[in-house]
Amino acid sequence: MIGGELLIGKHFQAGNLGGHFVVNHNGTVCTCGNVGCVEAEASTWRLPSLLKDHPEFDQSSIKNEEVLDFRALFHHAGNNDRVAKEVLGSNINK
Repeated sequence: MIGGELLIGKHFQAGNLGGHFVVNHNGTVCTCGNVGCVEAEASTWRLPSLLKDHPEFDQSSIKNEEVLDFRALFHHAGNNDRVAKEVLGSNINK
């Protein structure tokens, strides 16, 4: 809130800096320009590249998904897809 008004911001998260805490100093460049923010390591926009960068992505069932989002990730991890489980696990452990 600023001046009694709800500040929405460009991406509807004006005052929310929670995703911009650095968790990996050697991580991915974030949209904010920093390196290794939570958002850059495990957000919706980062998920497709996390999956595609996995060395076994081409053998994974998730590769056939039109949209690589968290719904697909949890679905395929629940069906014991190795890539989905490893990507999900790597983000939980960071």
